[in-house]
Amino acid sequence: DQESGDNSGLRLAVFAEPWVGPHDIYLSAPGAAPQLRGTAGIAAMIGHLRADLAPAPRGRWDRASVLEAEFNSGSLDSVAALDVLNGANMLAVEQADGAWEVLQFARAELIGPQQYRLRDLLRGQRGTPSLLNVPAGARVVVLSSAWRDRAGTLALQAHEHRSQLDCSVVIAGGDPLGSSAALTTLVSNQVWRRPYAPVHVRVGLLDQAIAFSWLRCGRIASDDWAASDIPLGEDDEQYMAELLVNDVSALEAVVSQPEWVVTDSELLAVYGEIPASVIIQIAQVSRQTGRGRAARVQLFL
Repeated sequence: DQESGDNSGLRLAVFAEPWVGPHDIYLSAPGAAPQLRGTAGIAAMIGHLRADLAPAPRGRWDRASVLEAEFNSGSLDSVAALDVLNGANMLAVEQADGAWEVLQFARAELIGPQQYRLRDLLRGQRGTPSLLNVPAGARVVVLSSAWRDRAGTLALQAHEHRSQLDCSVVIAGGDPLGSSAALTTLVSNQVWRRPYAPVHVRVGLLDQAIAFSWLRCGRIASDDWAASDIPLGEDDEQYMAELLVNDVSALEAVVSQPEWVVTDSELLAVYGEIPASVIIQIAQVSRQTGRGRAARVQLFL
């Protein structure tokens, strides 16, 4: 979850049939005694895609794609576009590489028992990727406001991030090692703390050099239109900028502001000439999680 920045964290989608009340969530290092870390106070609406979901640009309305999914329970409703922009109708779709795309939808059509056709999609929300084809069968979780309020954030210690943890889910008050407990493993990669990809990447011509510039995309309290700038969200401002040749970094630099000047002599050393276009990749860097999601664009000189 990335909604509240560094105060958010890992949430677990839990469902049971029948759902008889809250479920306790226990975590531990492999082989260690389970420790109560959170409670799922509401059943999650979980399902799977019934057809492939095509890729689409993130942060834009996708009126061409259709998302068809079947769920275990619950219902979905259509809402106005403004409600979507205010956070309504949010769900997560698991991609083939294990990453999750968070997206939203405006139109929901019931096409069968617990089966929905969703249209007017807003893709790649919360800085998540949306440029891969997602095959039928992929898992889908509805991130309703009620679920987000009552799912419970799991309390992890600093050393537990990026480590495999045993997880046990049981009806509240039950034995986490008993026969009724559901057991799994998980790894927290602190995705919610990774910087978003920069946007509006541009290039300008200077005297015997070119200058790249971009805009930082904030993940924490960044919706105040009256503010002169969005919060940094990190201990300091830092970016890794790279020129790519055949998907390999041929020239790179770490810069402390959203611009990078590359001289003609550096271009000649990389390309043997001043190229007609370049592919640049830029990622904001976090002290806690390293490189964030990268923006990769082709720019013509």
